[in-house]
Amino acid sequence: MESKLTLQARSFQDGHGVEIEISNGEISSVQSSKKELPTDIFIGPGLYDIQVNGYAGLDYNLAENQTTSLGQISKRLNQEGVTTHYPTLITNSPSEISRLIKQLVHLRESDEFAMSSIDGIHLEGPFISPEDGPRGAHPKAHVIPPDWDLFQKWQEE
Repeated sequence: MESKLTLQARSFQDGHGVEIEISNGEISSVQSSKKELPTDIFIGPGLYDIQVNGYAGLDYNLAENQTTSLGQISKRLNQEGVTTHYPTLITNSPSEISRLIKQLVHLRESDEFAMSSIDGIHLEGPFISPEDGPRGAHPKAHVIPPDWDLFQKWQEE
């Protein structure tokens, strides 16, 4: 059974009216619209956030008993217009980073919405300067020199 939906709004680019037809969950047409539209409803492409540590009280840097709770981050970001994002894992011990990477992999495998929203992982550290100042808030105890083998291990997880 075919489902159709028509959205009418103003283009984020120029404020002119636009009518978007969606058939079976996919955009089937985009046309100019001369209809009278509310002045405060705009439409444009989804936003893309390359650094998301967490959102709405949930944190990608905390181990969760059930990764399904982390799937709420994608859903809540989507409500704000962020359709794609990179969970950011911050400097931590190599074993904890491994654990968090595996948690994100499991989340994507078990949650279709997270799979379509999470485009990769942003790893912030631990291969950063140990010097005060440039290191910022990253814990010095977990800062390590670049390690290609460790990085490759994480790629395979």
